[in-house]
Amino acid sequence: MSNVIGLNGITPPEPNGANPDIVEILEQQLDKARSGDLQAIGIITVHRDDCVFTLSRGYGKKHILVAGCEYLKHDLCAQ
Repeated sequence: MSNVIGLNGITPPEPNGANPDIVEILEQQLDKARSGDLQAIGIITVHRDDCVFTLSRGYGKKHILVAGCEYLKHDLCAQ
């Protein structure tokens, strides 16, 4: 699959490869975590077999993560 971009602007993943958009986002956030800029994180991942993984970390910042989850919910429903 070369130069294919979905209607929502997201590059579809290779059938058996990594999704370059996800890798880029994770690398950017990892850099922010290493610099100390990232203070809290909430993760929801969906794997090839449709298993879902969730995690949250960020002491004293969880109320902000909850607000972010509401924003994410609206964003996902709008797509």
